[in-house]
Amino acid sequence: MASETQILGVLRALQGLAQANKAAFMRHPEMAGVYRHALASGRFRYVSDMETCGLPDCWSTLRALFERYPIGPIPGDCEDFACGHAGYLAFMGKQALIGLRPGTKIAHAVCAVEGPGGTDTTIGPPQAVIDPSLDFGMPPLVKYNQIYWMRV
Repeated sequence: MASETQILGVLRALQGLAQANKAAFMRHPEMAGVYRHALASGRFRYVSDMETCGLPDCWSTLRALFERYPIGPIPGDCEDFACGHAGYLAFMGKQALIGLRPGTKIAHAVCAVEGPGGTDTTIGPPQAVIDPSLDFGMPPLVKYNQIYWMRV
């Protein structure tokens, strides 16, 4: 299992990807409608990075995915989808969180909306864990425990 320093480093990078997605929504508000339509029409497909880019790990913004796949299914994995949805939630005015659940072999990215109780220095408990990858074909996890969270 990775050290806490390594986990927080990956989580900061995920936070940056989620913030990049939020910024893209801010610059291109029409992208929100494109995203909602892609969700409603089932265009997203969970696909491993080895299949999409030939590497063990590669991340994409939603805008890059929309440009790369203008029609047909949009492949991605947990980092792409969790950071994309977190960016969308933040664009919609929600206090979005990006989360990382460490695993023994592989980590998993999720998102959430922060619940009440947070302060400037502590994050309030998530209202519910949102795992877009499940909706797009990823097999379910057994447990969603020990998730590390950061605000978008």
